[in-house]
Amino acid sequence: MKVISRFMGKFQKLKSLIKLNKLFHYKFIVPKSLFYDLKIKAYFVTSLDDKIIFYGNKKLYNTLKEYNIDCFDQYKCFLKVVVLKKIVIIITFILVCFIFLSSSNFIREIKFKDETMYDHRVYQYVINKLDKKFFLYSLNDDLNNLSLSLRAAFPNYAYIGIDKSGSSLVIDIEKIDLKNKNNIIKVNYPIVSNYNAVICGISCKEGVVHVTLNQSVKKGEMLVSPNNEKGFCEAVILGNMAEYRTIKVKKEKLIYDYTGKMEHDYNIKVGNNYLMKFKDIYNDQAIKINKIVNFFNLIEVSKVYYYDKNYTKIVYDYVAAYNYAVSLIYANLELYRKSPIECINNILLLNYVENDEEFIFNFLINQVKSIGIYSYL
Repeated sequence: MKVISRFMGKFQKLKSLIKLNKLFHYKFIVPKSLFYDLKIKAYFVTSLDDKIIFYGNKKLYNTLKEYNIDCFDQYKCFLKVVVLKKIVIIITFILVCFIFLSSSNFIREIKFKDETMYDHRVYQYVINKLDKKFFLYSLNDDLNNLSLSLRAAFPNYAYIGIDKSGSSLVIDIEKIDLKNKNNIIKVNYPIVSNYNAVICGISCKEGVVHVTLNQSVKKGEMLVSPNNEKGFCEAVILGNMAEYRTIKVKKEKLIYDYTGKMEHDYNIKVGNNYLMKFKDIYNDQAIKINKIVNFFNLIEVSKVYYYDKNYTKIVYDYVAAYNYAVSLIYANLELYRKSPIECINNILLLNYVENDEEFIFNFLINQVKSIGIYSYL
């Protein structure tokens, strides 16, 4: 701050030399005898011992340069003494001011509201929607439109949206709740393989296992059989496998979804009752309640989010259609998941076809998957 104060002080001194629209930025130090002999017309005159200090313009400089006197160009002195010596500090100060003043217009980081929901594909999709300027990003689309395009491209999430907080973009993701899906059942039918695969996991609670780890099996091959005629089968067999899949994505689709508009409020719950009524902000809305504080399970303060829902027309380009197709593969894995070990190792796009109405993608999927199904024959 002291450097800036000295900088401003010298700047004000230069500014004070402006008079009657003439800039007197030359400083002269002349012996008194010569000063009076030449009858110099000068400005801002100061007497110091046997010297006279004064300021003048370019015309006066041209008149006095033939005499052996001390003359200083204040601009050059200012540039050499202040600017060049403090250039790093000045540039840093200017950059800090620039970043501070433009923080509302530029994006410095993209983060997830819940870091455990980090998805590289989502992150990369948002990055590609931004314009990069130096080391900062700027948003070239409306946030509502960006939220809508995210939901169109990633249907494997129950909700995905984006909001701006200062110079940060915050991505909010919620997974589809599938807690009660695919409960493992036991019946007195054998379990056979539904795919060609290599066995990589066996979990059997009841029945006789007919395969071993790292064994290759073909579709229809016996995996687990009942103990006897009245016995049951209850098992999960995992296999490494490759699967071809074709996914078609319409270029235009009408969906019932969140529009991207959202408002929030607060509510207090005493016992099992909320003190305030929930608002009807939108004609068709979804309400999400996030608990903030709980006092002894008696009083609870919550933040209430209101999301607008409506029919929306989605138009897919290649990038959005591709992400949508890949998201359907992940959504299918979650929908039929029987073990936490199930995963997709990689997805390879073999080719795609585009016509006036749709994109057709052909994928090769390498994955670890539950391969067993009950054979009722």
